[in-house]
Parts: sequence; structure tokens; C-alpha cells
Amino acid sequence: GRVRQIAGVLSKVVGDTKVQVRKFVADESGNPVAGKFDPATNTITLNAETGINVHTILHEMTHAATSQTLANKSHPMTKQLTKLT
Repeated sequence: GRVRQIAGVLSKVVGDTKVQVRKFVADESGNPVAGKFDPATNTITLNAETGINVHTILHEMTHAATSQTLANKSHPMTKQLTKLT
């Protein structure tokens, strides 16, 4: 279905993004979250209890795809965004 299609497209863009599952995942303020993406390590971390679901996985994959695209200076989208700044 549609979710599979979206996941397929994102998986081509995220490249070698790593995924890890942890018992507890927190944001920068220490608040519990279902998942997060760290562009410095290119890693998606999912909460073992609340993060293993379609919404969280696609959400974090979108962050990873955006990060990968913006890191590629020759990508047309990155060039277009660079012109705006």
C-alpha cells in the first residue's frame, strides 16, 4: 500500500543510516520521545516500547532523508535552497 511505497522511496534516500532500538530515548531536554534522528552520527534511535510503529519510523526516516539530501551540495533541492539564503 501507500505506506510501503513511501518507505521504499525513503529507504533509497537514507542510504547507510543506522537504526538502533533502546529502552529509553530522550530529546535534548531529557524528555522521553518515541524516536529521534542524530545527523552527526546518521543514526535513528527508536524507543523499544513506543517507537516501533509506522508513524515514528517514517517520521525519523524523513529526517534522515532530509539530512542526506541537504548534505549533498550537488543535489538540485540543496542548490535551490542554497539560493534562498
